[in-house]
This record gives sequence, C-alpha cells and structure tokens, in this order.
Amino acid sequence: MLERELGSVRFLGLFLGTAVVSGIAELAWAGQLGVGMSGVAYAFFGFLFVNQARHPDFRRVLSGNTRLLMLGWLVACFVLTYTKVFNVANFAHVGGLVSGGLVGVAWYPQRWQKQARAACLMLGAAALAVLFWAPWQPAWQMGQAYRALIAKDDATALAALEKVRTKDPANAWALSQEVQLRAARGEYALTRDLLEELVVAQENTTNLNHLAWLLATCPKPDVRDGAKAVEFALRACALDGWKSGAIIDTLAAAYAEMGNFADAEKWMLKAMELSGGKSPVYQAHLDLFRAHKPVREVPSGAH
Repeated sequence: MLERELGSVRFLGLFLGTAVVSGIAELAWAGQLGVGMSGVAYAFFGFLFVNQARHPDFRRVLSGNTRLLMLGWLVACFVLTYTKVFNVANFAHVGGLVSGGLVGVAWYPQRWQKQARAACLMLGAAALAVLFWAPWQPAWQMGQAYRALIAKDDATALAALEKVRTKDPANAWALSQEVQLRAARGEYALTRDLLEELVVAQENTTNLNHLAWLLATCPKPDVRDGAKAVEFALRACALDGWKSGAIIDTLAAAYAEMGNFADAEKWMLKAMELSGGKSPVYQAHLDLFRAHKPVREVPSGAH
C-alpha cells in the first residue's frame, strides 16, 4: 500500500532512509547494531499511523489489533531485554517509529509540514554525527582510551577508562587497561579494588594471579592480605591445572606473606621444578623464604 501511494523510487528512499536512522539509533544508544528489519517495519507503521486520518486505506490497514500488536510488542521487547530474557534492538524500533512518523508528517501538506521537514533534516544530521561523536557510549570512550594508550597519553586514557567503568562496570578490557595504568602510577589500593572487580567480571588465571600477587607482595602494607592472596592463588592454580611455575610462585609468595615459610619453600621448589630450576628470580624468592622473609615489589610511581 505504501509503495502504491508513494511510488517505487520514493518508497525505496523511505525504506533505506529509515533503515539507516533506525540502525544508528540502536548504535547511538547501545553501542552496537541490531540485526533484522523491525526498525523499518516500525517506520512504515509510524508513517501510516500519523496519516491514517487522511487516508481511509491506512486506517483499514491499522486495525485495532494491528496497533495493539505493534505498540504492545514495542513495550514487551523493552521488558524482555531488561529482564534479560533475550536482547532486542529496542532503540532501532523507537528510531524507526520516530523517523517514519516524522517523514509521514513531512510528506503531505498540513499544518506541521515545515517543522516536520526541519526535524527530518536534524534527525539525519544527528544520525550522521553519531558515527563520529558519541561520548556517552562506553564503546566510543573505549576507542578514545585505545587511541590514548597507543599515543602513551596516560591521563587521557585514564579519563576515558573511568567513564567506561562508570557506565559499564563489568567491562573486562577497560578494567584490565586501567589496572595496568594505576599500578604503574603506584595507586595500589585502587589497583586492588579494580582487580577484584576484574576477577568478578572475567575470572581467569591471569586476573586471579595478578590479584594474588598484589595482595602478597604490594609495598603498601594496608593493601596486602595474605589469606586472600592464598585463596586467589589457589583458585588460579586449580584453574590452570597446576602447570604454571609463575602462578605457583605467586602461591609461594602468598604463603610467605602469611608467615608460612615452610609451605612457601615447598611451592617455590615446585615452581622451580616446572621451570627447569634456571630462573634467577625464582632462586631469589627461594632464598628469601629460607631466610623467613616475604617477597616485596619495588614501589612504582609517585602516588
């Protein structure tokens, strides 16, 4: 019906234009594109809806059941997404509905036609701008952080990573990058807190080992916690299958932090066995444990 009303070329323009706007609406809000044609379907619905008083055929298509289906499904999809039943590109639906409605008002001579045309231009400009500037998005801030990291601009990278963490606390990549920068600056308490968040977001041997090592060897006594260090090191060893000398070295350092130098020496010897006994670092750690001394990292940064 729309194609007969508008003509094939204009119908294609409506199709493509609202496809772009609905897709960018999802990108602007969620930081990713959706898959499917539902945004365009909502654009067609919006066009018909705002013009149903003008065209009896439009009214016939938009029966009560059709309106209920389209608007009810719009709300239901938000509920399904936010209750985590499954993810729907909700803002593609909203973007399609708004853009289709605006085009519908702008299409025919009427009181609000000029304003609707101006709004369509503004919506198109905003859609294009989002492709290059979207500071409210974690994905955009991650891009800023990545470029700053490449340029070794730590201050800019940290500012961007903090914004990502505020909006997306479980973003493992952003947390891991901030951990490295904070540790290099000597911000050990914050590094510990971020590592704990990282382990919750992405529990793997690397993250568990880094947290255990910090808790066992940090130069700041208020950050160290031997019992927790042993707990995280044991989890890392178990996850790794007790194959990594580096992780077992961390476990040994954790026992030493607790004052259990017998177990520290036992596991240090195991780490040396796995590495072929040639590591001067492991030998230095073993010498410390035999002297009843824990491992301490050299302080870094100026904070």
